Amino acid sequence: AFDPVRLDGYELLVRRVADAAPSLYGAWLAEDIGGAGVLDDVQSTLTIAEDGTVSGRGGCNGFGGMATISGEKLSFGPLAGTLMACPEAVMDQERKFHDALAATAAFRLDAAERKLVLLDAAGTELVRFTAD
Repeated sequence: AFDPVRLDGYELLVRRVADAAPSLYGAWLAEDIGGAGVLDDVQSTLTIAEDGTVSGRGGCNGFGGMATISGEKLSFGPLAGTLMACPEAVMDQERKFHDALAATAAFRLDAAERKLVLLDAAGTELVRFTAD
C-alpha cells in the first residue's frame, strides 16, 4: 500500500520497501559459539566471498581457505592460519570456533535479526553470527 505525503504542494505516493534480505556473503561477527557466548574483547570473525573464499580471525590468529556452498549446505575445506600464541581463554575460544567451522554442514539466515547460524549435520547450532 502507498501512503500519500504532501511536499511543496505535491502529493507523493510513498511505499516502504523491506530491507534487503541478508546474504551469506559478507562479513560476520560471532556472538555465540557452542551456546557459550564469546569473550567480550575477543572477535571471532568470518568473511565469505561469492567465489567461496573464506577468511577471518579465530580470536587470536587469522585464517583463510575455501567453503563449499550448495543451497543451504555449507562446509569448510582445510583452513590455513597464523600461529601466534595468545592468553589461554582466547586460544580456547579460537579452538572452539575452528572446531565449529570444521563440523559445519549447513547454515540458516535470519533476515529479521540479520544473523547467520552455522549448523552441524544434525541441525544443532554451532555458531551464531551477526552481520559485521
